[in-house]
Amino acid sequence: MAYVSAIWRNYKLIESEISAKVKDLTDKLETEKIVHDETKEFLVRKHQKLQDEIASWELQYNTEID
Repeated sequence: MAYVSAIWRNYKLIESEISAKVKDLTDKLETEKIVHDETKEFLVRKHQKLQDEIASWELQYNTEID
């Protein structure tokens, strides 16, 4: 019976360690998703701003040339 208890404790310890690793990796994945989404939103806004500036400069150039 002691042998079974020792094995049971060992498995519980391993299970606890694996659960902690899963929680840590889940937290890291969630953080990565948030950073990814915020970075993507920033780049989309920046791209749109640059597109607007290009259009403005092209309009100004075409107005001055004509």
